[in-house]
Amino acid sequence: MSRTFADKLFLLILTLIAVAGNVVLGFEDGVGTLLVITVLITASVYGLTELVRYRYLPFALLALAVILFVVFGGCFAFVFPSVCYPVCIDPKRSMALKIAVPALLAGISVFAGLSVAVPVIMLVALASYMAVNTSVSEAKITQLTSDYDKARENVIREQNKRRKAIESSENDAYLAMLKERNRIAREIHDNVGHILTRSIVQMEAVKVINKDDNIKPYLDSVAESMGNAMSSIRKSVHELHDDSIDLSVGLNDMIKSMDKKFDCKLITSIESPTSNEFKNMVLGIVKESLTNISKYSSGDKVRVEVVENNTFWRIFVWDNGICEEHDYSDNDFDSSGIGLDNIRSRAVKFGGKARIFAGKDGFTVLVTVPKET
Repeated sequence: MSRTFADKLFLLILTLIAVAGNVVLGFEDGVGTLLVITVLITASVYGLTELVRYRYLPFALLALAVILFVVFGGCFAFVFPSVCYPVCIDPKRSMALKIAVPALLAGISVFAGLSVAVPVIMLVALASYMAVNTSVSEAKITQLTSDYDKARENVIREQNKRRKAIESSENDAYLAMLKERNRIAREIHDNVGHILTRSIVQMEAVKVINKDDNIKPYLDSVAESMGNAMSSIRKSVHELHDDSIDLSVGLNDMIKSMDKKFDCKLITSIESPTSNEFKNMVLGIVKESLTNISKYSSGDKVRVEVVENNTFWRIFVWDNGICEEHDYSDNDFDSSGIGLDNIRSRAVKFGGKARIFAGKDGFTVLVTVPKET
């Protein structure tokens, strides 16, 4: 229950008591008529102002109450508190008006006689006080609620900024880690790998020119150990390289290379970890498609999508260059060019299918590949 409704209910009860008391003490005749008419009008005014929020309605009701008082007599002065309350509760009205209206009603009620004027003046004063007090309290509550909402929004905004900063920092750290892994892999391959390869070749040469059968087993053992070391290095380099390939980063790098000539848009949805071979397959298909667009497209827009679904991957590359309508089916790839044939071959290797078709809406490469199990 709202505070204004509680105020109106309390004032209605006091008005009813005042009217009943006035009748019981014998100041007014017609008990039934006075009680019913006054209470019904008062209750109607309270209910109407509670339901209808039209700003000038209280003034219309105020004028109506004064007219009823002038025409029908003093009993209608008991309606004055009910029209005073909605006038005084509006926070947008000046304090001078909130003082003038109760004073005017109190002054008019004097003409109803002392028996009516005293309780009406008291009720009007109480109604105006309760209205102003409720108005101030609700304004404070509204302000506090607004301040709380603003503070909460600021907290949420700062949390979002902090989260984005953390994500950006983590992403930078991840990219730095990938670059470092690539650097280590290159260092091992270029330095240790080459030195070990040269040593293996030299060892094979020593084995060829060696004539001492007693030394041969030792040379074979050293050559075998060096061969095992070389295999271990290759495995380590491949593992480092596998971990350092980031599909999203690779796709973004490819798109950036097309930005100067085309309006490019990249959409990715990549959640599951994939093997290095699969990543290379996706990057290879996109690269072949973009190369084909860069060489032959007459359009100015490119769209690339790499999306992971529940059971398959979808690779979609499109440009808006106008082409002669043609559907390059799987059987037609032999006559469609090496680049398109490479796209088909890469997809087929992973159990997928490639469809490439051209037309007035542009050139489209659509590849679907089952997810790895």
